This record gives sequence, C-alpha cells and structure tokens, in this order.
Amino acid sequence: MKLGLKNTGDTTRQGARIGVRWRIADSWNMRLGYVAQTLHSDDTQYAFKPLGGDRRALSLQEPSGNDFDGLSATLSGDLGWAHLKINTAVQSHGLDRRYDATVATDRFGGAGRTAYDESDSIEALVTEATLSSQTGGQLNWLVGLFATEYSHDRTGDVTQQTPVRLLYENRRRDHVDETALYGQAAWALTDRLKITAGARVFRLGVETQAVARQAGMIIDTLDSTRSDSGIAPKLVIEYALRDNILVYVQGSEGYRAGGFNTGTTSAQPYGVAGGLQPYRQFRSDELVSYEAGTRFRVWDDRLVMRLALFGIDWRTIQSDRIGTDGLPFTGNIGNARNLGVEGELAWVDGPWRIDANLMFAEPELDSPDPGFPIPADTSLSGVPNLIANVAARRALIVATLPAWVSGSVGYVGASNLIFSADGRYPMGDYWTSDLAAGIDLENWSVSLRLENVSGSRANTFAYGNPFLVGVVDVTTPQRPASLIIGISRRF
Repeated sequence: MKLGLKNTGDTTRQGARIGVRWRIADSWNMRLGYVAQTLHSDDTQYAFKPLGGDRRALSLQEPSGNDFDGLSATLSGDLGWAHLKINTAVQSHGLDRRYDATVATDRFGGAGRTAYDESDSIEALVTEATLSSQTGGQLNWLVGLFATEYSHDRTGDVTQQTPVRLLYENRRRDHVDETALYGQAAWALTDRLKITAGARVFRLGVETQAVARQAGMIIDTLDSTRSDSGIAPKLVIEYALRDNILVYVQGSEGYRAGGFNTGTTSAQPYGVAGGLQPYRQFRSDELVSYEAGTRFRVWDDRLVMRLALFGIDWRTIQSDRIGTDGLPFTGNIGNARNLGVEGELAWVDGPWRIDANLMFAEPELDSPDPGFPIPADTSLSGVPNLIANVAARRALIVATLPAWVSGSVGYVGASNLIFSADGRYPMGDYWTSDLAAGIDLENWSVSLRLENVSGSRANTFAYGNPFLVGVVDVTTPQRPASLIIGISRRF
C-alpha cells in the first residue's frame, strides 16, 4: 500500500535439460546429463494479515533470483561378480534476494527506506561410486564411497536508499569437504526372514572465513576450521507371515555437522556458555528413527497397503533463527521427539489406479536448550500433525490413442512458524487440489494440469521478511488456480 503497486509478483522460470546415453558394450553404459534453470520473481508473495486480503505496506519491492546448472556423468556396468556404478557431478547454484529493512534501519544507524540484499554462490563437485552384488542370491550387498567438495560464498548488505549509504556488510566463505564410506548387506536367513544391516562412516571438515563491517568499521571477523565425524548405522528385520503379508521393524540414525555463526552486530552479541544464544559455534545434531509396520497385498494384488508406527528422537536440534537485529543465525534449540502413525495404499483395477496416504504425528520439543528458553512440550515449528492425500487416475482410449485423466485432493495440517507458547504464528491447515489429462500421439505427449482447483487462499507459510518477525503477522497464500500445459517428445 505504501508503494501503491498492484500485481507485482510476476515470476518467470526458464530451463533446459539434456540427456545422452552411450552404450559402450553389452553390459556397459555411459549417461551424460546437463540441466539449467533460472527463476526470477519481481516481488515476494506474502501479505500483512491486519490489512486483510492480499495487501501489505512495504517501502521497497523484494525481487529474487535463483539460478542453477549442473553437468553429470554416470558410468555403469557388469563385472560378472558385481555391478559397478560411478557418478560425478559439477553443480553451480546462485541465489539473490532483497528484503525491505526499513523497520530496522535504526538498528544499523540509518534512516528512511533501507534494503537488505543477500546473495549466495555455491560451487560443488560430487563423486560417488557403488559396487553391488548380483541380485537373486541369499546374500545381497552394496558398498559405496562418497566424496564432495564445495565452496559457499555469501554476502549480506544493509543499504540506506536516500541518500545511498552502505550501513552494514557481511562477507563469508565456507569451504567444505566430506567423505563417507558406506555399505549394507541383506541376508535371507530363511524363505521368510531377512535381516538388512548397514552403516555409513563419514568425516566432514569446514573452513570458514568471514568479516562484517558496520559504518565502515570491522565489527566481527572469523578464520576458523572444525571437523565432524561419526558412524550412522541402519538395521531392518523383515518377516513374511504369509506370501502376501510382511511385517518389519527398522532403525536408523542421521547426523548433521555443526558450524559457525558470523556477522553479528552490537544489537545481537554472541552469548557465552550458559548464556543465551546465538553462540559463535553451533553443535551437530543427531536423529534416531524407529519404525514398525506391515505391508500386504490382497484381492489378487489389486490392493497394496502399508501401515506403520514410527518414533523419532532428535537431539541438539539445529534451527535457523532470527536475531534481535533481524539477521539470521543457527542455534541448537534442544531435544525433541515425534511419535506417529502413517499409512499408504495403492488400488489398481483395470484402467483405474487410486493412491492414498495419511500421516498423523505429535512432534514436541521435550527438553529445550538452556541457551534457548522456550516452553517444554511445545510443538516443533513448521511440522504439521496431519498430512493426507488421495489421487485417482484412469487410462482411456481417445480416437484409438492412449490417454488418461487424473485428480487429487490433499490436506496439510496446522503448525506454527516459530516456537511460541501462544501459537501467535499459525500456518498450514489448508487443502490442495488438482485435475489433469493427457494424451499420447505416437512419440509426442500433451498434457493439461489445473492446480488449486478450489482457488484456496489459505496460509502456506507465515514468513516473508526476517525484519518483520515480531512486528507484523504475515501470510503467504497458495498460488491461485493455475493451468499448466506440457508437451514432450520421446527419442
């Protein structure tokens, strides 16, 4: 409303994908691929709840860009006693975005309209090699080696617009290298009992260099390294009660490395041990998941179902937060658990196929970190307690040509943007819907898809600008009803 503009959120996406397969020999193949995409939005898509509708009051537009390209090569072949697969990829990813920081300009010593501009540039090299046994035996195994090296350059500038004056700048570079050796073996002890065990041994090192300036003076600098290593195991036990009924239990562990916070201002100094976050370093977090369930097929395999109970134990959770200065940091918020039940089914009968899934969970923070005081038994932010979806598809013949029609309806339950005892930042609690149809014309395929058939404007994400958190409640509505046309050709 301050700018007096309408329909500012135009988004343009362009891209290309190329794939080539070379059959080197009877059992050896080489695949080459290239993908590129550019995504540009003229403005962000959120609105101010107090103003109603799709209105907001900002002093600046908030454009963004997202560019990605990657080149990959995959060699696969049969060694006679095992199957070999080697994949290498080079990736480049650039992101740019602007936020209106006018409400926070005084925190940086400015006045009037103020912008915060962020950019990220990521260059990565990823290589993975796997060796797997021939299938069909009593013992099947796989071993793999993973290695990646990437650099991540980030900038963040707070700039007063009139007169133009750089109030704050942050320059950061992370260089990360990770290696992992992993493997698993599946052993069929009997015709009905199978045990699968595996593990991933990993090491990750990060080197961070950063400097931040405010009013031209250095206020924060860092040149440091850290490394993390560990073992992430996995175990699955399956037992076939009958030929069409399988029960199983499984457990696995996940791990995320720690890192550094940089770019603090005088309004948000680093805490010390025993004090409030943010700290200079944030710790690694660990997730252990358990699941017990059953999979079965009935009515001549027309109906396939899976039902499962699951539990997740998440320790020293890493969470991206917003400081009192409006700038991001990563903290460890404590320990959480998530207990739930999920199910999925697929019904296939002649030309019809129906798929459905349902997940109900109770994600709670049961032990907050002392450096991040929030109430215990608070629901995990951004995690809905209910997700459901039903989709139907029917094959058709139209003028002797194969065709299809489909439709789906889904529901995403309620959650909160941030940890809040009063539930001040609700989001979710909305329905999704789409209708589609397609036809095959020899080597060509044409499809039409209508998304958000109901035209729902529900709040999908209660966040839009880091400087507005705690200042005004925002809502990001679903994209309006959209018609998508697809044309493809098989070669």
